[in-house]
Amino acid sequence: QLDPGEVGLPNVQVSNGREVVLTGEDGSYELPAYDDMNLMLTKPSGYAPPVSADMVPQFAYIHKVKGSPELRFGGLEPTGPLPEAVNFPLIEDAVGSDFNCLIFGDAQAYTNREIGYVRDTAGQMLATADLSNTECLIFAGDIMGEDLSLYTRFKSIIAVGQTPQYYVGGNHDVDFDAEDDKDSFDTFRREWGPEYYSFDIGDVHFVSLDNVRYPCNGVDTHDFCATDARTTYNGMVTDRQLEWLANNLENVPEDKLIVLSAHIPFQTFTDNTAAKHQTDNLDALVDILGDRPVVSLAGHTHTTENIEKGEYFDGWEAATN
Repeated sequence: QLDPGEVGLPNVQVSNGREVVLTGEDGSYELPAYDDMNLMLTKPSGYAPPVSADMVPQFAYIHKVKGSPELRFGGLEPTGPLPEAVNFPLIEDAVGSDFNCLIFGDAQAYTNREIGYVRDTAGQMLATADLSNTECLIFAGDIMGEDLSLYTRFKSIIAVGQTPQYYVGGNHDVDFDAEDDKDSFDTFRREWGPEYYSFDIGDVHFVSLDNVRYPCNGVDTHDFCATDARTTYNGMVTDRQLEWLANNLENVPEDKLIVLSAHIPFQTFTDNTAAKHQTDNLDALVDILGDRPVVSLAGHTHTTENIEKGEYFDGWEAATN
């Protein structure tokens, strides 16, 4: 709701998950509408969106006219037609170029008992650490170990840090009873928001991608994705995301640092010959990123790796082109 005299903010990126536009001088925007889309803004530097009681930033309107198919963990309720307007509130939040973000991977709690382990480790750390200079918590997927009903408790534990939480989905966060990839992160979308998005803090452009295609059976050409194989996932960034990313980066200076998060590694030393555990179309992603400075973050392998520019391992070229 607009207060009397409140004005819009110009030159803010808004997207439907494919097209990207900048707001006009009065903060207005227009975009094509799809029956299943995330209407979202890119949080600009110097501003912050509201957060939920559990510190999840509210920068998107999740729109799915007919809702999800029947899913064990509920997915999305039908949203029906779009409202007359979707406005995104922002408040001034001055953050300089010196700030911290904490990166987490694969908490992967399977049971309430294991959520207790999250409480006693990450929760305890966040409750006692000095987070005064910490602007974001980034979770690189596999938040849950397949029981998505535990999201609520996980969320409340991490909220003790009173720091905005940003998530990407992992292969253990999907709706395993989804029959099509377009529905596979619907419960994730309900709890956390878009499965891919961007935001700016200080001098950094953060991009979070969904590179978990589930199910991949009958879609991707790997033997493990065959129609007669067990239903499973594959590392792949969809064409729609690639189109969105290209449009998004048109509004980002070429020399600005990009922090790129996903769940499945783009390339990995640990599983360097395994196509399933790397990103098939990394070459297409690189074509879009070009020579921009990029730091990529991922989870999935349950190991700590630090791969630097120029390093090469057998299997990479075959698995990621």
